[in-house]
This record gives sequence, C-alpha cells and structure tokens, in this order.
Amino acid sequence: MNNSGSADAAARVQRPRPPLLLIVIMGLALVAAVVVGVTVLPVLYGVIAPPMPPVPLNATENSRTTQAYGVDVTVYDSADDPCALIQFYIDSGYQCRLAPLQCGALRETIPGFERVLVGECSGEQAFSIFDMEWNARIYRFQSTDMAQVEMAREVFWIGTGRR
Repeated sequence: MNNSGSADAAARVQRPRPPLLLIVIMGLALVAAVVVGVTVLPVLYGVIAPPMPPVPLNATENSRTTQAYGVDVTVYDSADDPCALIQFYIDSGYQCRLAPLQCGALRETIPGFERVLVGECSGEQAFSIFDMEWNARIYRFQSTDMAQVEMAREVFWIGTGRR
C-alpha cells in the first residue's frame, strides 16, 4: 500500500449498473400497465358492483328478488307520503306518470284494495361500458297511508338496453 491510496481504490468493488435497455423496458411496462388499468378497472368495478337505482333517503329495504345477476326487484317501505316520493324522482330529473286522483287535495280511495298504485317513475343510467334501466312503482297503503316503492332494475351487460 502506498500513501497515494491507489491500493484502496483498486480494492473497492464496483457494482454493475443496470443496463439502460432494462430501465427503458421497465418504464414502458409501467406505462402499459397504467393504460390497461385505467381502461379495465372501471369495467371490472362495474361488473363486481353495479350501481343501484336512486332510492329516497327514508326508505328501508323490505325484500329483494334476484332473477339474474343485475336483474332484480327490490321492495322498499317508507313512512313518507307517496306523492313526496314521486316528487323526489321528478326533482332528480326522471320521468314519472301519476295515477289520476292520487296526489293533491283529492285523493281517491278505492274500496277493496289495500295497496293502490300512485305513480310510476323510470330512468336509465350508463356506467362504464354498460347501461342500466330501472322502473319504480310507488304504492300507497290505504289503511296506514304508508308508501311502498317496488324498484325493478335491469343491467344490460352487452349493448345499451332496449333503445
């Protein structure tokens, strides 16, 4: 060993640098993974957890019948006025049809029927590459003046629905 330190420098082990081509390939693989992830993840999320139709805040789920994945009928009970439930859907921008003499000052009672149809609202929603249509029938129980929403939903996994 001399005083100049040349033996110490020779004794140092140099680590090999990764080749530049490997770094470029890893960068391209990362960019490809991000591009594929951005396009595939929303589709996977839509398949795993399709959205539910809009439901008023005070409604509680009573029952659910599933005919196929994404095709189901859910019944909600609500203490709200049925006309207020229809107004919720109208305010949300959906189409509604009212039964005559069921909202307003004159509310017709129909003898022999416990559950009376007050109105029907429908809508559609696009999510990811799929489309969903729903139909809500709002009923009034004449004896209790409670409301019931019968929500039918269908998710169209291929195509854009019945258009």
